[in-house]
Amino acid sequence: GQSYTTDSFVSLFHNYTDDADLLHNGFYFFENVSAGTKPLIVSKEGYYNDTLEVSIVDTFFTFQDVKLISKNPPVVLSTIPAKGDTNFPAWENIIVYFSRPMNVGSVESNLTIIPETSISIQWAENNNTLILKTDSLKFETNYTITISGNAEDMYGHQFDGDGDGVGGDGYPFDFKTGPPDMAAPKIVTNYPPQNGLNIELHPVINIMYDEQIDSSSITEDVFKLERFQDHSFVPGVLKHYVINERSSLCYFPQEHLFENEVYVNRISPGIYDLFGNMDTRGKSLSFRTSEYYDRINSIDNFDSQVTSNWWAPQQSGSTTGIITESTSREVDDNITNLLTGSSNSLKLNYGWDVNANNWLLREYLGGGAPRGKTFSNKYIMQVYIFGDGSNNKFRFCVDDNYPNAAAANHEVSPWYFIDWIGWKIVSWDMSKSDTGTWLGDGNLDGTLRFDSIQLTYNPQSAATGTFYFDDLRVVEKVMVNVDNHLTSSPNKFNLSQNYPNPFNANTTINYQVPDGNHQVRLEIFDVLGKKVRTLVYKELFAGEYSILWDGKDDKGVKVSSGIYLYKFSADDVTISKRMTLIK
Repeated sequence: GQSYTTDSFVSLFHNYTDDADLLHNGFYFFENVSAGTKPLIVSKEGYYNDTLEVSIVDTFFTFQDVKLISKNPPVVLSTIPAKGDTNFPAWENIIVYFSRPMNVGSVESNLTIIPETSISIQWAENNNTLILKTDSLKFETNYTITISGNAEDMYGHQFDGDGDGVGGDGYPFDFKTGPPDMAAPKIVTNYPPQNGLNIELHPVINIMYDEQIDSSSITEDVFKLERFQDHSFVPGVLKHYVINERSSLCYFPQEHLFENEVYVNRISPGIYDLFGNMDTRGKSLSFRTSEYYDRINSIDNFDSQVTSNWWAPQQSGSTTGIITESTSREVDDNITNLLTGSSNSLKLNYGWDVNANNWLLREYLGGGAPRGKTFSNKYIMQVYIFGDGSNNKFRFCVDDNYPNAAAANHEVSPWYFIDWIGWKIVSWDMSKSDTGTWLGDGNLDGTLRFDSIQLTYNPQSAATGTFYFDDLRVVEKVMVNVDNHLTSSPNKFNLSQNYPNPFNANTTINYQVPDGNHQVRLEIFDVLGKKVRTLVYKELFAGEYSILWDGKDDKGVKVSSGIYLYKFSADDVTISKRMTLIK
């Protein structure tokens, strides 16, 4: 007739487990119980009584585990997906959580899914949890799963689908699967890299995504190149390219960046894919510029005589392992390097015979002015490549010991994997004698001349595709603000005619600055003399510069068709020219 209970959490059981389910201990003290085996009856309203046989020991505690069975019928506690879910991933498992262990045979025989589809069934948590596995749910489709009231728990209680306390009624729950893609676009790589150092002063910014972006989400404000020192934005042109169902955002700054400074690429939230999955966080990617600028000696900007100067790949006796119908070279005026205002690029289509033993596509520079340009190994060779992300390989080839023409004088750079999409510059520092293996001796020790662009197949990579090449050149690194009297340095201020002219969307303006530092201003005016846009207003070192005007005023508004003046001012020099915008 007497009982006492204590709080289990002040017992010593916490020394042996931190599982809360195992700490539900009650301590009952019964007085004047005689020795022997006694019946212990445990009861609770709404549960079946449990009777246990207890052997009384008067020298230590006596332990008994008790688990009462509810008189209420079993119910569903929750489901994944929840009732009415309209965006459930079609590849995820469907899970039903019951209030107690179920009779698995009775549940499985009373389970239906409409539309009918193939499923496999697993049970977990002592048959409290039902897991339906399927890889055949259709995208954006309505489904209904029903467990009828004839299902039972392991104690024989009929299933209570509506939770009213009376068994015998079913439990339907409906949901709709989502689209094939439910993840927001993700940046997989970028140039310049995060926290990159010694980045060139006039880079192409390339942000590459794992899927195709909806072009309508790419607004003028979605990308900004910020100078961190004063939080000003660098003007430029943003282009969206789609290559093999992936997107590349390329930003072409309209002016050189300051040396040895931190810049930040800021991608705002709001970019979404073709299924409407939105990036809600955005991204900030920083880099630091170099202390050197590139003094450029152009080999070929591919703006003229491309098909006559560059042979078709099949004309080279070194080309092997290609499918000739899929391999060609063309001139392209659509995908070009806007950084330099190029009007054309070299388009190289490739097709590899994957069953061949060797692969080499040699795009040979056979003539014209580019063929006559020579240089030494003190330079860095560069070309802009618009990649397709195929992971096939590219390398430079030069003639060494010019004018002695011989196959044994062909030297090559190492191979470069083209694992990016969109524009990116590739550089070969010839001063480091880092060469690949082909026909030569691996040494760059004479007068050099460009020979060819070379590609090769990387097994398991794409067998067909297209690369674009623009602005093939050699450069030398010159420290900013150092007086360096090089013969190629401009000796006076100069402003070139814009090209193209007339123009529709964009036009490029080239200008030159002689030795020393000069405060330079380049502005656009309408025919009435009203200033439309300031393109450049900064201190510049000696060199050749180009800047792109996108036909917008200082507020970012497109201007109307007509004649415009562009004026260059530096020191006591002023030069003006005309250009025509048409729409």
